[in-house]
Amino acid sequence: MLSIFRTNQLLYSILLLMYAALLHLSVFVLREAWTPVAPGVFSAWVYQLLGGASGMSAEITAILLLTAQAAGINAIVLEHRLGEEQNLFPGLFYILISSMLPGMMHLSPALMGNTFLIIAMSELFRTYKNPQASGGIFNVGFWTAVASLFVPAYLVFLILGFVGLNSLRGLDLKERLMLLSGAVVPYGLAGVVMFWNGQLLNGIHTQFQEAFAVASFVTITGFSFWAAASGFSLLVLLALTQFGGLVYRKTIQVQKKVSLLYWMLLIGGLSTLVIKGIQIENWLSVAIPLGIVLGFVFSNLPRRWSESLHLMLLATVLILHYKQFLLP
Repeated sequence: MLSIFRTNQLLYSILLLMYAALLHLSVFVLREAWTPVAPGVFSAWVYQLLGGASGMSAEITAILLLTAQAAGINAIVLEHRLGEEQNLFPGLFYILISSMLPGMMHLSPALMGNTFLIIAMSELFRTYKNPQASGGIFNVGFWTAVASLFVPAYLVFLILGFVGLNSLRGLDLKERLMLLSGAVVPYGLAGVVMFWNGQLLNGIHTQFQEAFAVASFVTITGFSFWAAASGFSLLVLLALTQFGGLVYRKTIQVQKKVSLLYWMLLIGGLSTLVIKGIQIENWLSVAIPLGIVLGFVFSNLPRRWSESLHLMLLATVLILHYKQFLLP
């Protein structure tokens, strides 16, 4: 199956849509009650627009959004030539990781917020040795703040902006102020709209009080959760052990950008510790860098091994989706 995605033609992203639809089929077959955890003000607006967080419209939107995100990730990887082989694997594995369990496949605040994190990452990468990067630096802060209006904890990804500017451009106080200025604008605009509609106090409560609770773990039991948690941990461990190989003999530009993916992985993991009620869907905060890195890892494997391991991962995910039919 992976051989189909060994191409650098973004038009083949329609195949990613089919892949995402296959993985999300269980959501339509096995209807389950689901409510989002600590959504930001923008998430609440989207749910009102769609008539709910888990209806048919929301589930179809989740598939389309996930596919668009995967295509965007592939476009970034191809544009910056981050991988040795030019293919669609990063987006493919982003979809796979984002669909490990049914609880991760709904139109969650994290899924919506990831859209704008991907845009912010793209803007950050483009600032490398760019003498006219002021607009891009502003956009990094702007889109990160927009993502945090879907998932309040995503505001910690501003750290990635500061780390990225240090790595890609060096120290410049003016550029840090540009980044912060970009982050302030979405909150200002959202505040004006909420004030106009008499919802400012509710919005402040939703965005800054209700959403946060440091290390607020929720006890979750069951085979599927712990199997997925174990598999997810192994994938993260695999990604961490591959850092040296991914930057070996690469250009300085690629080394710095790959390093930022690992920073994104770390910051995403930290963000889950401040979200109220740590749930499965919060794992999506690390799905972007983890999907990209795993795409690189599978690209570097011999084709026979990569095909076999991918089929094993896919089969495991599908078993977790349909476990009530397959397991007593």
